[in-house]
Amino acid sequence: MMARILRGGLALAVLGLASCGGGDGDPVDAAAPDARHSRVDSYDDCHVGLYFADCGGDGAPVLGCEADDGDCRWFTTGAVPLEVEHVSDCPPDDICCHQGWPFAGADGIGAYALFYALDDAPWDRARAMDLTVTIDPELAAPATPDLMCEGTVVASAGAGPCETVEGVVGYALDTPAIAIVGPSDFYGWYPVVELDEPAPGQLRARVCAHQFTDVRTNQCDANTATCATSGTITLDQWPLPSTAGAVLRLDATFASGARLTGDVAITTVWTGP
Repeated sequence: MMARILRGGLALAVLGLASCGGGDGDPVDAAAPDARHSRVDSYDDCHVGLYFADCGGDGAPVLGCEADDGDCRWFTTGAVPLEVEHVSDCPPDDICCHQGWPFAGADGIGAYALFYALDDAPWDRARAMDLTVTIDPELAAPATPDLMCEGTVVASAGAGPCETVEGVVGYALDTPAIAIVGPSDFYGWYPVVELDEPAPGQLRARVCAHQFTDVRTNQCDANTATCATSGTITLDQWPLPSTAGAVLRLDATFASGARLTGDVAITTVWTGP
């Protein structure tokens, strides 16, 4: 359950629904052709990250959501798996083109979580991949997870995991991710490390502060993404295993001068698409 909550970037205590002026929309026919995007059979045909997927198309990025209240991703080349029910017809540079929402009706409410967590611009394998990655097989798991913040990572963002780490969730994706979470709260933030290997031996990473809230609406409310601009991720092994236990050392610096450092071990692994 923790991993599912983190995937959406929210603590699901309250569901607030507010109309943006459009009526309720009917779910799209997932198999129907649409000039805005193409379709692939499933996520098995894609390179999947936490908030993006590249399914081999040749179009512009499109935003898609798996269900009315489900996970949303940017499909970076315009090809979308059949199980993604709702695909926005808004252009990527004006994704909230329907009276402040990506869909003509109240579809895809999960988009609020994505925009609130980061921002409403497209995500892909390359954006903000500004940290180097090293492998140290001698890196040992700490007795207790440790994360320290120097400076303010996210202003006015509620509770974070600095000095008190409650769990470390790994996401077994093609571009794997690791979320370091703090005490539960109705709103706050946690850092997510995403690891990518675009070519053999060319590891890179991004670290972004993902914000969450317990309220969702069908009205765009994007934050400005807060991602590290430099730093190093050290792993005890690569590729990451599909079980808990891998160790990560984090040293990430943000444009504001804030810095995150610490050693953690993955406690839970989520294996969905």
